[in-house]
Amino acid sequence: SIIVTYGKEHIHFWRMFFDKDRKIMRDKLSGNFEDRIPKFVTSVCFSTNGDVISGDSSGAILVWTRDSNSVFSVNGKISAQTRKAHKKSVSALCMLGDGTLLSG
Repeated sequence: SIIVTYGKEHIHFWRMFFDKDRKIMRDKLSGNFEDRIPKFVTSVCFSTNGDVISGDSSGAILVWTRDSNSVFSVNGKISAQTRKAHKKSVSALCMLGDGTLLSG
């Protein structure tokens, strides 16, 4: 299980460990922006396949895909098409069950 937090210049992925201490630890390998760090990450949702989708204050939408080591990184192939999705901040994201992404 993961928890995603976001805000000024960051998106953090947290892993929940259910050992005797019931720890929640931040995954420091995940959530690294490849080139441009947004001023604010403003919205996040989960896709039907487990990817995380984020919107930011510049209008970009990024898709974060989990690799075989459970590290979330920007899916460059998909995100290249959605970096200029909006002219202004993305305030809401919602993934429908059929895979349709709503953004605004």
